[in-house]
Amino acid sequence: MHCLRTNRPEKLTELRHWSKLAPRNWRYRSIRLGRPRSGSICNCYSDTRRWSTNFRCPTRPNLRRCSVLETASEDFAWSTAADLVAAIGAGRSSASSIVEATFARIRSRDPLLNSFTAITEQRALARAQALDAARANDEPLPPLAGVPFAVKNLFDIAALTTLAGSKINRDRPPARKDATLIERLEAAGAILVGALNMGEYAFDFTGENAHDGPSRNPHDLDRMTGGSSGGSAAAVAGGLVPLALGSDTNGSIRVPASLCGLFGLKPTYGRLSCAGTFPFVTSLDHVGPLARSARDLALAYDAMQGYDPRDPVCAARPR
Repeated sequence: MHCLRTNRPEKLTELRHWSKLAPRNWRYRSIRLGRPRSGSICNCYSDTRRWSTNFRCPTRPNLRRCSVLETASEDFAWSTAADLVAAIGAGRSSASSIVEATFARIRSRDPLLNSFTAITEQRALARAQALDAARANDEPLPPLAGVPFAVKNLFDIAALTTLAGSKINRDRPPARKDATLIERLEAAGAILVGALNMGEYAFDFTGENAHDGPSRNPHDLDRMTGGSSGGSAAAVAGGLVPLALGSDTNGSIRVPASLCGLFGLKPTYGRLSCAGTFPFVTSLDHVGPLARSARDLALAYDAMQGYDPRDPVCAARPR
């Protein structure tokens, strides 16, 4: 996790769901959208939606910090992928209820975060129902059973046009099949819920897009997510999904993971297949996961790694 220590530490319980992930005297900061103020620690957003009741901005007392980061864990919003698998396996929840709650959060929170460019609700609900039926028949569940995930919109999703953040690509026909990594995650039981905002053709460090608008940092909606996998970081840090896929050619997983307080993995070149993704620089492109825990990164990585004949540079080594 990447953090900066401030000279005015405050209780991290103001961002309560992070309290288990970082020491209380640490504070996440990123560059403010628009003109940055050097040394500023004010993380307020002047919207009239839901607000934290126990914090007032020291520099603008009439404003309160935006509470996109909810405090409660209802609907497993802040659960890790590992926790969700355990809850479904133990019968404390079902894949269908988790997926339905995921789409409810996307509809309520994403208008602020602007992380999604498409959702795959019917497909996701059908897969969730199939997993619930398998559990009802006492069939063994796969390692990521019922875990919702989303992908940067440069990944091919069957029946959707692969945008890669571009206006030009919108006139292309829909993809005929899923990218390899989507297939592998779904084979491991994960459930695709949609495609995510990104910088155009992945040439971006801020999380801005001229056509779909910028993705917003859930910690402070005035600040950037970083890019170009900005939608991936916003969706995970905002509690919409526990896992997301991004790409990294020159920092596009690592930068948004850092600015949004997440774990991101740029894997060894050739270890994860890039088949079914829109290329930026093929000799440097990497694809990988973002998550709220290192354990979730490992679960996703284990499900995705391995040789793929569709990718000519994918390493033919044992898992």
